[in-house]
Amino acid sequence: MLKRLNSVFKNLDLRLILKALVFAGLLIWQLSIKPDGFFPILLFILISFYFYWRSIFSGRQFFSSFLILLIASFLAIRFLSFGITGIVSIFALATLFYLLLGVKNLTFINRSAIYYLLSSLLFFLIFFFFFLVDKSQFFLIKYLSAGLGIFLLSKEFLFFFVPAFPKRRALIASGFSLLMFEFLWVISLLPIGFLNSSALMLFVVLILMDFITNHFNGTLTRRVILRNATSWIILMIIIFAASNWSL
Repeated sequence: MLKRLNSVFKNLDLRLILKALVFAGLLIWQLSIKPDGFFPILLFILISFYFYWRSIFSGRQFFSSFLILLIASFLAIRFLSFGITGIVSIFALATLFYLLLGVKNLTFINRSAIYYLLSSLLFFLIFFFFFLVDKSQFFLIKYLSAGLGIFLLSKEFLFFFVPAFPKRRALIASGFSLLMFEFLWVISLLPIGFLNSSALMLFVVLILMDFITNHFNGTLTRRVILRNATSWIILMIIIFAASNWSL
């Protein structure tokens, strides 16, 4: 029995799964004892930080993703109730934690694709909670918080996919975030619902990021431009057609 346990703890994949399950368990504990207690929140923060920093690999590189995931988890606890939907949502967040640790610890073979998926889902969470929360109070704080999240995640994204031009990355991330500020403001005025608004913002981010990464990597061609423009038009039509346009 002890040998089996030792083999489990020596297996990196199984260790990451166990960490993700602990992450989910702590969130479910918080969800089950609303209103939130101080000790479960503190324990969740401490253990999450311990799991993230336990390995020396790439801790600083992906810290923005880790921070955004923690904030999204706390927001999820606020909006979810203890039930099937809440538990499934928590396990979805735990899956993101597993992906983050796997990318950080060099576990996955196709690391770039996994990180692209992870960052896309984290961008979506930023937009999802921004469009979901009540913005009639403290709008500026919520707006700036979303913008800061976009900046941190876009800077990390460029650091991963554009290894060259370190000084330009921060500048491009700043300009990109300002542009996303404008899109966020405009899309928030559209009466298309928070899910469709979140999806629309995500497509804007991914398509523009694709332009930026292809430009810096020297792979921006007419075909890439046409593909992204076509994808953008098709996705806009689908989202607008699926929207209720309720005022």
